[in-house]
Amino acid sequence: DANTSTSWGGAIAVRGAASPAFVNCTFSQNGAVVIGAGPDPTTPLAGGAVFVDNGSPSFVNCLFLDNTGMEGGAIASLTGQPTATNCTFVDNTATVGRGGALNVPATVSNSILWGNTAVRGGDQAVDAAITTSDVQGGYSGTGNIDADPLFASPGAGDYRLGTGSPCVAVGDNQFVPADAADVDWDGDVTELVPFGLDGAPRVTGVVDMGAYEAPCGAGSACGAGELCCSGVCQECCVDADCPGMKVCCAQRGYVCSWSVQCGGGGGGTGSQ
Repeated sequence: DANTSTSWGGAIAVRGAASPAFVNCTFSQNGAVVIGAGPDPTTPLAGGAVFVDNGSPSFVNCLFLDNTGMEGGAIASLTGQPTATNCTFVDNTATVGRGGALNVPATVSNSILWGNTAVRGGDQAVDAAITTSDVQGGYSGTGNIDADPLFASPGAGDYRLGTGSPCVAVGDNQFVPADAADVDWDGDVTELVPFGLDGAPRVTGVVDMGAYEAPCGAGSACGAGELCCSGVCQECCVDADCPGMKVCCAQRGYVCSWSVQCGGGGGGTGSQ
């Protein structure tokens, strides 16, 4: 947070053939706005948080908040092609040129771009290929929407999805990458990235847009063979001690739902 640069990229500059992966990261209040001191001292700086020069970094479940650059308030590039999946870009600013959030040929999916501004247009993004995302003002691309994401409490810095958010369960699971960084330390790098930015389970049915996953029961459905237990989708099985009752296998003893209650009766939720 709050990094500055007299070169390119307030927090990070990716150069050459580098392809770093950033998972569950927050880039906040970084800036690349000082006139350069290089051979051409009038060269404006770009990429408030990240500048990409011929690299291919990836960003997953990342929040870009209140970053400032002359071009590309959050991310800018010369020739690089980054990817951003399930990221949230909010209140980033391009103070001279275009692309309040993005001025980069990035591939963006399952993301939210909201409240970003640019002096010369492209408040949310320019040159990016964006799909299945919520983009303020609209943006050409399959599955994109333009609707207030209804953040939980943006004034308090909480950019999780609030009740009734149109970004819940409308992403596309095919874009969620494998957990190459093994963020849950379980040794499985082939599974999908398991957590959102706040540590909540990432894919609980159809993935949400943005860096955070809403808990099941808040509009986010669970997948086949799963039930919602305390806001978390878990694999369930029939309780041998109480035929007909489905119990969260990872939280045995907590009854999620049942088709036939012990001794008869209807379904419901509760604790054993």
